[in-house]
Amino acid sequence: MIRVVCGLDLSLAKTGVAHIESATGNVWVLNTYRVTTPPHPKGDTRALRDRMAYIRSSCSIAAEHCQLVVLEGPSFASVGSSSKDLMGLWWLVYDRLIRDHRVLVVPPSTLKKWATGKGNAGKQQVGIGVYRAFPREVWGLDLERCDDNQVDAVGLAGIGAQVLDLGAPIESTKYRTDVVSGLRLPEEVAA
Repeated sequence: MIRVVCGLDLSLAKTGVAHIESATGNVWVLNTYRVTTPPHPKGDTRALRDRMAYIRSSCSIAAEHCQLVVLEGPSFASVGSSSKDLMGLWWLVYDRLIRDHRVLVVPPSTLKKWATGKGNAGKQQVGIGVYRAFPREVWGLDLERCDDNQVDAVGLAGIGAQVLDLGAPIESTKYRTDVVSGLRLPEEVAA
């Protein structure tokens, strides 16, 4: 059986997607990509709606055949000009995913703590922590070529693999174990 975890880091421009899967107990595959959308003209709500619908649909396709989808939770502290749009996107995607998938929502500070041991780590520290968790010589993926959203998606997929106890070769640390033990696996989706 192929066991799959999908990590999603939502963005209006470059949503990060990562999958961890295994055909056997010894062969693990990690892949990542981004859903890229062109910018929409400021104030063009129809273009924004279409853009959000495209991202929602792409995330739904990315989650197909997944045992668990790990979605980074919204950042309630964000105050940028697109923070409300991003919150709207988050709810659209979450609402679509929970219909057919087990969705584990992980707050940004929890992802940071899993990657670095500190819930207030910066992007660069998170990237280094995720690189360490998924060494290139084991996983074969050059995370240095990935953008921040993809790196976060890889970390989210790693959390999911550990929550499901898949036995994936992810660097184990006390802080990762503590983070995972504090998360609650969502219920199975009714068929």
